[in-house]
Amino acid sequence: MERFGKMTLSIRNLDPAVAMHHLTTALRPVKRKVADVYRLHELVDGAADHQRLSFLDAYLGYNQIPMYPRDEAKIAFITDSANFCYRVMSFGLKNAGATYQRLMDKIFSRQIRACLEVYVDDIVIKSNFATDHLKDLKTIFDEVRRHHMRLNPAKCKFGVAGGKFLGFMLSNRGIEANPDKCQAVINMRSPLNVKEIMKAHVRWTPAYRCTPQSSTKETPFRLTYGTDAMVPVEVGEPSLRRTQFNEDANGEALNIELDLVEEVREQALANMEACRTRAVRKIRTKVRPREFQAGDLVWRVIEEARKDKAQGKLAPNWDGPFRIMHNLQNGAYKLEELNGKVIPRT
Repeated sequence: MERFGKMTLSIRNLDPAVAMHHLTTALRPVKRKVADVYRLHELVDGAADHQRLSFLDAYLGYNQIPMYPRDEAKIAFITDSANFCYRVMSFGLKNAGATYQRLMDKIFSRQIRACLEVYVDDIVIKSNFATDHLKDLKTIFDEVRRHHMRLNPAKCKFGVAGGKFLGFMLSNRGIEANPDKCQAVINMRSPLNVKEIMKAHVRWTPAYRCTPQSSTKETPFRLTYGTDAMVPVEVGEPSLRRTQFNEDANGEALNIELDLVEEVREQALANMEACRTRAVRKIRTKVRPREFQAGDLVWRVIEEARKDKAQGKLAPNWDGPFRIMHNLQNGAYKLEELNGKVIPRT
């Protein structure tokens, strides 16, 4: 139990040799790369589909990281009695989370991906077999004890079959639907008037444009511009690296994407035709063949060549009724109008 923190205990800072926080105020936040955004999904996928899971909380505000001595003056504050500065990293700093993540990656470098996944202060211990879970727990607690870390007992769960990690529900069956999010969708009130429908339309449109359609396997945005839409995400971690924007190179890259639009559209057309074929085949499996006799009244399908182009999508698909004159076998019939006029080529 000594590895669980209590606020009544004296707080012991982490070893500066393990981690130390640097504060660079001269640089601006940089754009997060797409690979960094996908890393969260990789963590969730890596923690799912295991028989035993344990969820730990690394006590974000308890395990304090020392400040770099030269940066202590940069976060000084003034009081009525004197001027003070922080000796340890304050979590109000914009890049504090990144420093804490580097600390966790360094402490658990040998266990990450093997039996552990960690994101800032959220830790999940995973085991493929229930018999190996105690051994994995002992390995993690040995590292925690060696670096004098503390865990939050109120948020720890041990040896469970499933739980929540980074907002996703994990179990031995994989990633499952979050009940809280499902309940929010169920409780969502339907629009009652045109104004509410238009407000909801603002939320639906981006999701529709950026979601692959089942018929084309592509997003409408990609079929139009040749590339998928990306949501820019900013993080507060500064970097010495600078992205130098080149307008000519950017325009050339956009032109290359547009050159590939035709190939994407052709592939989408092939996917759409295959989807249509599957739908027709599925419908025809439910159709029961039926024989008509002379004198029966029937409707005739209007083929594309006989449709009125002026009516567009509103053109009827059926014409009739007609009376059957003769049964020509194999599904072919001779038709006539109700007034006795024979229909040619039937």
